[in-house]
Amino acid sequence: MKRMDVPVAALCGLLALVSPAMAEEHGSKTLPQLDVALYPSLLFWMVASFLTLFAVMTFVGVPGIRQTLQKRQSLLEIDLEAARRASEEAAAVVKAYEADLMDARRKAQDTVSAIVVAASHEASVQNDQQEQDLRHRMIVAQENIAQAKEEALKETQAHINDLVQQVVAKVMHAGVSPATDKGSA
Repeated sequence: MKRMDVPVAALCGLLALVSPAMAEEHGSKTLPQLDVALYPSLLFWMVASFLTLFAVMTFVGVPGIRQTLQKRQSLLEIDLEAARRASEEAAAVVKAYEADLMDARRKAQDTVSAIVVAASHEASVQNDQQEQDLRHRMIVAQENIAQAKEEALKETQAHINDLVQQVVAKVMHAGVSPATDKGSA
């Protein structure tokens, strides 16, 4: 009821302003917008049009706009909720990815450590085997040297005996006697 009081009061105020103008003559030759005799009908139709447009907007337009705004708001809320869920899922996926990455790095480090330990062990085994092989070769070489030395001593003994015999034979053959040898010295 209060909504209608304001437009009615405005209409009454306008009619009061134009009432002195209605008393004038209608036969003057002026522009139609300046003809005061037309003001009451213009004011009436203006108020009637305003009230009709106001009623249509109040009962048809505004509720439609509100309904559209509510639909838009609900769609925005649904989209925001879906975006929030997608963001949470993405965060969970990133967290799982980072956990998998850390696990893969740890496994890779463990594998590398195992390979290093295995390689170190294999190198140690090969070193030990090479040392044993070198010791064996050294022992064999020392035995060969000792055997060669022994054979050389035997051969030397035989050569020395042969050499002594040859020297004695030459001395005997040349006729050198021990007495002559002392006198010539």
